[in-house]
Amino acid sequence: MKTFLRAIFISSLALVTVHAIAEAATTRTPGRAPAKKKETPTIIKGEVVELSCYLADSKRKGPEHAECARAGISAGNPVGILTIDGRLYLALAKEGRSVNDLMAPFSAKHVKVSGRKVTKGYSPGITGIVIDKVEEIPAPKPSSRNKKRTASAE
Repeated sequence: MKTFLRAIFISSLALVTVHAIAEAATTRTPGRAPAKKKETPTIIKGEVVELSCYLADSKRKGPEHAECARAGISAGNPVGILTIDGRLYLALAKEGRSVNDLMAPFSAKHVKVSGRKVTKGYSPGITGIVIDKVEEIPAPKPSSRNKKRTASAE
């Protein structure tokens, strides 16, 4: 029992020490404003997907899934942007706005989005984009590499 209590005490002490060091490292000096970093907006291009459907079955995308995606996004389901290279971003709205209202008109369409990229969690974690601007763009043409694969698959 003493060993167990000693282990808890040492663990707690270590945790408090790490927290104090982290707090000291992030606390700014009074009277000095923190240096502002010039943020360049991130631009991504991809298809707007309704995440509940897409994550359950990655075939649930594209024009044939547009009505379902629109209904899900309008109902408040999470929204993602799937890039041509397969990266999936969680679409986020600025504070006080609804990402669903913003993105519903673009359901299953290809868009160009600019905003601030955010990542949370351990590798790979989750990556989102706080959207400043969104505009519809034409769907990318299949690459010649994809055409060859399709032809050989048939």
